[in-house]
Amino acid sequence: MNWPNIRKFPVSARALIAIYTMLMGSILVVALALSSWHHGLVTDKGIQKKAESAPAAAPVTPAIVKPDDGESSGVVIEADSEAVKVKPQDWFIYENFKLGHTHLNGQSLVYFTLIVLFLMSTASERAKILWGVLLAFSVVLHTFGLFFMHKEAFALMLRFSGALLSLSITVMCAYIFVDTVKRPQAS
Repeated sequence: MNWPNIRKFPVSARALIAIYTMLMGSILVVALALSSWHHGLVTDKGIQKKAESAPAAAPVTPAIVKPDDGESSGVVIEADSEAVKVKPQDWFIYENFKLGHTHLNGQSLVYFTLIVLFLMSTASERAKILWGVLLAFSVVLHTFGLFFMHKEAFALMLRFSGALLSLSITVMCAYIFVDTVKRPQAS
């Protein structure tokens, strides 16, 4: 199929497409910041991890563990008894599946909007196939990693697929954005 070229679009369409690619970049920045924050790379948690890995001069007293109140972890305790309705591990898996489902929906929408614009870019057919397949693969891998991120192998898969997502979206947005600012080629 012969796709229309973004460079030949009217200025208004190119401006809106440029805004879209900047929004995709914003999504990436926020996602990377959240991931860094979650893994303790940019917060006090990261400083605390570094301090814990260094040899301590004085013994550290362990923190007082607060008993579970049944609200913060998702464990539901009936008012009349102490029977637990949901086991903590089951709740964690349930929350992971909800998170994976939400990510799959959102990332699929990002995929289809981005791929349509990318197909209209001046990237080569080979690059369009390569980056389109890589983005689809990383979305599926990322979702699967989210489902089981309580296991170390899947947490590693989550990090790897997140890097692939970031790379493929960045490259695709770069192609699209460049086409929005370049003038059409003379026919």
